[in-house]
Amino acid sequence: MDQKKPSLWQLQDRLLEYEEQINQDETELSEILGEIAGKIDNIKQMIDIFESEAERYKRYKDEMAARQKSLQNAADRLKSYVVASLEKHNTTFEKGNIWIVKLRESKRVETFAEPEAKDMLKLAQAGLFCIKTNFTWDKTAIKEALSNEQNYPLLEEYAKIVTSKSINFSAVNAAKKEKAL
Repeated sequence: MDQKKPSLWQLQDRLLEYEEQINQDETELSEILGEIAGKIDNIKQMIDIFESEAERYKRYKDEMAARQKSLQNAADRLKSYVVASLEKHNTTFEKGNIWIVKLRESKRVETFAEPEAKDMLKLAQAGLFCIKTNFTWDKTAIKEALSNEQNYPLLEEYAKIVTSKSINFSAVNAAKKEKAL
């Protein structure tokens, strides 16, 4: 049996249906492409905002680091002023209304050269440093040796005691409480 061939009218109707479907698909496709383009633009905008904020925070961090250094230098200058004042007036403390300032003295070792290989063993045998894969001074032993004026002329070529002074604040009321206990 022969199937009846569609008429021109029917073929044109089918063609119109396909065209409508294609137009509808093209509309959906262009909407999807438009949404994708919008997303890409939004993502780029967010990246720009994040990078801009990150740069702003970096500048802020740099400014804060400079400000921190400036403030720390100011505090250090004031501390040095108090140390100099206490030393000039030959006193170790001053009492304020709220705080007592005390002059403290601490000693630390400053090494300024590495010994030659022949001297390393002598210094290590004297217990003044440990030989490791990296050369490391035993500053505690050196401080003790130099403080007790033990005879290590070789050591004096490589290290010395450096005295630094600082101040310590404590609350006046806290000192009264400690005495009461």
